[in-house]
Amino acid sequence: MQSLLPSPQIPAKDAKSPDGSGGSAGGSTAQQQSNSKAATVESAIEYIKTLQKRMDEQDQLVSEKDKLISEKDKEMEALRKELKELAASKKGNSATEAESETATKRDVDSGAEMEDGT
Repeated sequence: MQSLLPSPQIPAKDAKSPDGSGGSAGGSTAQQQSNSKAATVESAIEYIKTLQKRMDEQDQLVSEKDKLISEKDKEMEALRKELKELAASKKGNSATEAESETATKRDVDSGAEMEDGT
């Protein structure tokens, strides 16, 4: 059952091997099986702790990235608002410029008519 655990990086602490090489020379089969089961459980516990630690680290990274994305979204919204305001002011200036050009042409035309009339 211990071979089903996928983590060879995590050795069982003070675990005796299933073949009894780590145990006493005169140990019984029941004691060896008990030690083997205990080693398997210890390995599983260590593996679960390692997985939980990795999951916590990943959660922290995701949290930091979500925060960064949120900040960038706020920046983008502010830039879009500023761009919209600039576009609106440019349109307002264009309309004002067109009106002033029309007024200037009228003034020039009326000035020319005055010269012709005098």
